[in-house]
Amino acid sequence: MLPGIPSFDEANLDRSLGWKDIGDAFQLFVHDTAKAGFPGLDRFTTGGKDGCIDLIHRTPEGNTAISCKYIGPRADPKDRWRADEKNLRNNITIPGNPPSSQLQYRPWYDRKRP
Repeated sequence: MLPGIPSFDEANLDRSLGWKDIGDAFQLFVHDTAKAGFPGLDRFTTGGKDGCIDLIHRTPEGNTAISCKYIGPRADPKDRWRADEKNLRNNITIPGNPPSSQLQYRPWYDRKRP
C-alpha cells in the first residue's frame, strides 16, 4: 500500500456506484480509468464465463480485449493469470469457432474485426 492512498477494498468504495462485488467494482474502476483512451469501451458482465474478456474496444480496424482482475491479498496473481492462459489455450486455438459449450469465446473468433 502506498502512503496516503487507501487500499482498494469495499470499506473504501462508494456502493452508490452500483457494483455487485469487489471484482465488479474493480472492473468498473478499470473501465472508468481506460475509457478516455478507448472511446466506446464496453464492459462485459462480471461474475461468470466471460471468455477472458472484461472490457472490449471495438473499432473498424479491430478489437482490443482487456482482462482485469481484482486479486485479494491472500491470492497468488500468477495462479489467476495461469488459469486464464489455460482457458484461452483450450478454447481459442481451435480453428473456425469456439466449442459449442463455450460461446463466451466468440469475440476471439470475429474475423471482421480481429
